[in-house]
Amino acid sequence: MLEKEQISYAVDGMIAKEDLPPGPGLRVLKGFSIYAGMDEDEIEAYLEFRHWYLRQDFWLLDLVPVKPFEIYCFEEPDDAISFPFGSIGRGEFSPYQKYQYKIRKVMERIQDLAQTFSCISHETGRKNIQKRYENLLYKEFQSRILSIVKQYDKYRQYMDFKAVKNRIAKQNMLQFEAKEVWNKHAYEE
Repeated sequence: MLEKEQISYAVDGMIAKEDLPPGPGLRVLKGFSIYAGMDEDEIEAYLEFRHWYLRQDFWLLDLVPVKPFEIYCFEEPDDAISFPFGSIGRGEFSPYQKYQYKIRKVMERIQDLAQTFSCISHETGRKNIQKRYENLLYKEFQSRILSIVKQYDKYRQYMDFKAVKNRIAKQNMLQFEAKEVWNKHAYEE
């Protein structure tokens, strides 16, 4: 009888094989496909469902209107000789085009700030937006004017006064255009 109790006690103390962690020889099956056994229609339905399910967290973002993205594309004539690192293939812009693009983006940013300014009714919020606009003006235009003047003061004998005057006038003109954009959009009803 004692032997039965010992055996019963030993069996109760044993760990079930299902409760053991997997052994070191266990490997992932290679070549397993989640689409195994599905035809093309089922795969398409599965992928469409996954797409729909994952987009549920972002459905509000789909309601926001978005401007179409502008793609700059250089077309190359058929008889052109192209090289892998040629200037046509890389889509490079001239420094003038890069500068114009930068100015356009600054003006768009000023317009966004102005529209935000016109929508906010809280006084501290309006002051914060006004301050951001003034900082942007200083960073993009006024600081450049100051650096031109400082450079001219330092190297006066090497610089052409008319060229410096034209550079300052151009920066003043851009600053004036920025202020016009602000006034147009910040105070509209």
